Amino acid sequence: MKKTITTLIIIILLLLGFCEISMAQNPDDVIILGDGNWPGLRGKNAIVKCILENIGYKVERTFASEPMLRQGVAEGDIDIYLGAWMPSLKESKKKNMDKYNFVTVNMHEGLSNMAVPAYVYNEGIKDFTDLSKYAEKFNKKFYAGPVDWVYDDYLRKIVKNDMYGLGDWEIVTSNKAGLMAALKKAIKNEEWICHCAWKPQWTNIVFDIKYLDDPKNVWPNKHSWVDTYTRKGFPEDHPELMTFLKQFIISVETNSLFSLEIGEKKRDPDTFAKEWVKNNISTVSRFLFLVKAKNGEPAIKVLKKNLNIN
Repeated sequence: MKKTITTLIIIILLLLGFCEISMAQNPDDVIILGDGNWPGLRGKNAIVKCILENIGYKVERTFASEPMLRQGVAEGDIDIYLGAWMPSLKESKKKNMDKYNFVTVNMHEGLSNMAVPAYVYNEGIKDFTDLSKYAEKFNKKFYAGPVDWVYDDYLRKIVKNDMYGLGDWEIVTSNKAGLMAALKKAIKNEEWICHCAWKPQWTNIVFDIKYLDDPKNVWPNKHSWVDTYTRKGFPEDHPELMTFLKQFIISVETNSLFSLEIGEKKRDPDTFAKEWVKNNISTVSRFLFLVKAKNGEPAIKVLKKNLNIN
């Protein structure tokens, strides 16, 4: 009798242990996205949420600051993070890649530099060496945005060292709203302005602006991109979603559209995302190539059915 009871206890303990392992490997299948307060990330997350919910997954978003979002992925509390900006986080990536899983670059061709309106560029202002020739038209001013932005540091280096013959130029700093107001006013009146600019950003859609070449490479990290991370173990738990994430790549122009619609116009990200998915179904089809929905059917077929797309 004792032997029988002991055997039963062992079997029960083994079954309980198996259940715990199964639950750990399949934790309610809720996909947690790391979200922040910048339009590009909010737009991408809203699109991913729309797609995944319409192929059978439950999706939630966790809002936090950028460092906390990466920490959440490292600790396994966040499944997917689509907002790791490079190269500013390159050193952090090297130190912590054992804590999370790199998937792909989800946005290429980011850019930060000084720019001018197209009507100024067309007058021959192609790079920093051209600015001093038309100094009076620019009133010898750079519009650098907030003091703590990198533009201010780089421009101070140019002025201090009289690089490009611009040692007597003034650096105009302001908050972001002040910078945008100055840009809008200048373009409205077709005045000459040299201002800090970046992609992705809504100004690239609303205004025709051109970025200046920097022959002396004052801007060492003018090009940028964005990485996708997942928590450790996610590829094994969700192989179908890994296929989707590897193919989920958004152009810098679309990211600028997020900045315009969600950031500048204050549109609801989920409403915008649903419209975007419906209007860009060929792009979404590429995201979902060879991906199966939760029910085992082709994901694109299930998504089209749920969104009433013919």
